[in-house]
Amino acid sequence: MTDCETIGAAVCSIGGVAECATVPAPAGDGGAPATCYVVAGENAGGDVASDERAQKENWRRVYDNVYESIRGSGAEIDRKVWRSSLAGHAFDDDQLRSIFEARCAVLAKCRPQRVLDVGCGTAAFIDAVKDTCAYYCGTDFSESAIDAARKRVAAASRAESAFFVREAEDFDGLGSGYDMVLVNSVIQHLPSEAALRRLLTAAVAACADDGIVFVGDVRNSWLQAAYELEALRSRGTSFATQHELRNRLLTGVEREEEMLVAPQYFPLTLHGVSRVRGISARLVESPYLNELTQFRYDVTIEVGASGNPASGRGATIVEGIANARVAQWAEEARSLLRPKAPLPPPAIEWNAGKPEAASRTCWLRCDELGTFDAMTYRDGATVPTDDVLLGIDRIDASAPADLVRDPMIVANRRAIVRKAKAAARIAAPSLAVDVFAVDRIPRDGEDPAFAALRTMTKRSEAQVR
Repeated sequence: MTDCETIGAAVCSIGGVAECATVPAPAGDGGAPATCYVVAGENAGGDVASDERAQKENWRRVYDNVYESIRGSGAEIDRKVWRSSLAGHAFDDDQLRSIFEARCAVLAKCRPQRVLDVGCGTAAFIDAVKDTCAYYCGTDFSESAIDAARKRVAAASRAESAFFVREAEDFDGLGSGYDMVLVNSVIQHLPSEAALRRLLTAAVAACADDGIVFVGDVRNSWLQAAYELEALRSRGTSFATQHELRNRLLTGVEREEEMLVAPQYFPLTLHGVSRVRGISARLVESPYLNELTQFRYDVTIEVGASGNPASGRGATIVEGIANARVAQWAEEARSLLRPKAPLPPPAIEWNAGKPEAASRTCWLRCDELGTFDAMTYRDGATVPTDDVLLGIDRIDASAPADLVRDPMIVANRRAIVRKAKAAARIAAPSLAVDVFAVDRIPRDGEDPAFAALRTMTKRSEAQVR
């Protein structure tokens, strides 16, 4: 029995492992480690409810400590919370201000009178709605953040206000009839896809007819590999071989602890939900290039009692738009992880400048290259918000959970990897082995690294543009 076969037998004997495969290092990569791919079984996880509570408590402690450490610093409190994981230091004030003002401009146009701010932090968005807001309700799981929010709203607005220390998906007693429900920079801290689903459903139910649910600063799961690659490059890390680079890239993907969500998740999850009239996703308008403008997006969910508008007059759909903000990293990551995949057709380059004042633009679809389809239409125009606008006909509508990087699933996979590494060291102490948790063992002839990215496993080649 070879070392790889010995390791495979040892790893497969671990409780919670459904399947595994160990392959030697590529020929010519002298000294490179072997690679073991592990599929976790249904019984691999622990107590889901307990794990969710632990995840929430961990984030609560993090933010309580952050807000306590900068208490009393005035308007600077919001910017000091934000640090670039690519650069390793706080974002430049001008960059954060640009992003914040762009979101404020979107929110101010809605002129809401009743606002529910979920995960409100220090209530920074009161500045965007203070001219029309008569009632502001803020919730956050950090008591320190709520203290700061209460003071800020009192100083900036005459609106009646209420504040609650609670988890994001807890809407009990908050009422309904809100013109705007804000969920900004929140969902990456949720513990599971189930929690995200509960939050979105409750947010729509709390929203008034003709109101919106604004979900901001969402991390794009399609672009996780591109993000990790830029992080490696920005640190100046050097690699002796492409095999080493690819394995480091996969390791970075596996270590991610936050929730990442593909834009298509929102229409797939809310399709058919009562009162959801339309969903659009957009990049943040900013002249700056950083991880907040490259790998994140905003979602607007339109709520109302009436049916979907039927006319598409005044709307233009453009397919295959290349997102220049991420093209370099997305294409390199794809070449590393899927070298045998066919190249996409030539794409139309998206104009990074602001669209005309009289028009609006939203995504219809996005993929792991950052390429997307978009609709541009005049403000006030009646546009289709049925399956075409929602993008239902452009993706596999059967598995919305596959579009989310679920922290609970990631934690379970990470635990399996730790056990597999220990078993491999005992089974073949002289052989170096990299271990990755995957959804399935790759088929013959398929690049094995492809299966390690959960957000890519169930897309057909026809859908990869």
